[in-house]
Amino acid sequence: ASTRKSILSMTSMDEPGSMEDFTIGTPLLGHYKKLPLLTNKSIFRLNKEDLTLFFEKKNIKEPDNQGECRVSLNILRDCGYNHGLCRLLNTDKETGIIGDKKDLERRQALFGKHSIALPKIQSFWTLLARQFEDTNVIFLIWAATIYLVFSIFSDGSTAYIESLTIYAGLLFAALISAFCDWIKERQYLKLKDEINNQEVTVYRGAFGTCVSIPVRDLVVGDVVDIQQGDRVPADCILIEEMNITVDQSMYFQNQTVAPKEQSVYYGPEGAEPDNHKYHPDPF
Repeated sequence: ASTRKSILSMTSMDEPGSMEDFTIGTPLLGHYKKLPLLTNKSIFRLNKEDLTLFFEKKNIKEPDNQGECRVSLNILRDCGYNHGLCRLLNTDKETGIIGDKKDLERRQALFGKHSIALPKIQSFWTLLARQFEDTNVIFLIWAATIYLVFSIFSDGSTAYIESLTIYAGLLFAALISAFCDWIKERQYLKLKDEINNQEVTVYRGAFGTCVSIPVRDLVVGDVVDIQQGDRVPADCILIEEMNITVDQSMYFQNQTVAPKEQSVYYGPEGAEPDNHKYHPDPF
């Protein structure tokens, strides 16, 4: 399982496609979606709406008809395969992005920040109140209340003790359940925070220096170095691999692990320009 590389947020690279192949006058991905054009001053030729096309489930899905290929692969081909996509996002396969302050701010301004917003957890008292919304609990409360009223008007009766016992039992069960839910909420919040602070290795700078950064500092165009057992930090396109499989059960419910293979461009001279008819899945 050795070292892998992938480019964060719909990025990948290989051989063809210079910027001369793409004109600013027409939308690059116009076959798939009509989008506002970027200004001529922008160093990026794609925007975040373009990039989402790569990872829409309907575009990633392998086609049923033989001879067709994934829509995402067609989009990648229209971008000039991996090498062309790198140029469109102003990144490099070997050295990654420039990665200075100005470059990072420019990418975050156009594509947004990568940090996952931490959810607001419910207070203990809110969780406790929710325990009494259950139909069975409401029924028991009403039954105990009616029983208590009858016991009060019964001379010398001690039946009210049974009603109080029911109240105490329900309250105790609600406290235990609310406390467990509160612990789970805090654990979930901690997990989200750990994901934001997870360290990943990227290539940045003129010489492609390996640097470790928190996941929240990733930007579109980053070349990420992934090792066996690592969590994939974002939507990525695989550009180099050695027998890699990814657990994507959270994305596709009927799929546990999926083999990943990069898109390969053979060049215009060969009988086939690429390996797309074999349905590689670099996404």
